[in-house]
Amino acid sequence: MTKQAQKETTFEESTVGETNTMEEQMNQEAAEAVDATATAAAAGSSAAPADLTVQDLQALKVIIDVASQRGAFRPNEMVTVGQTYNKLETFLGAIAASQREQQAQTEAAEG
Repeated sequence: MTKQAQKETTFEESTVGETNTMEEQMNQEAAEAVDATATAAAAGSSAAPADLTVQDLQALKVIIDVASQRGAFRPNEMVTVGQTYNKLETFLGAIAASQREQQAQTEAAEG
């Protein structure tokens, strides 16, 4: 067997065991983040609460859009990315509708 063939075989053997999908990795990272947050809360940490705004979520939507246009995601990851993007888009749409409704009620009450 040539050295090139040995390298290819070694590479293939090392990548066969890697079965984590993007979704599994994201779930694991989320679980670790929840564990870390729970540990900090249990320790009586006076850390500031998470500060995530609607503008942050809109920025995330744009980031996902740009990254997908630039080919940052593998084809098998696009389903998860697309589902997450759709959920984010629906959530932001609901917030926008709620804000419009509140603004209309405020204007009706004032005028």
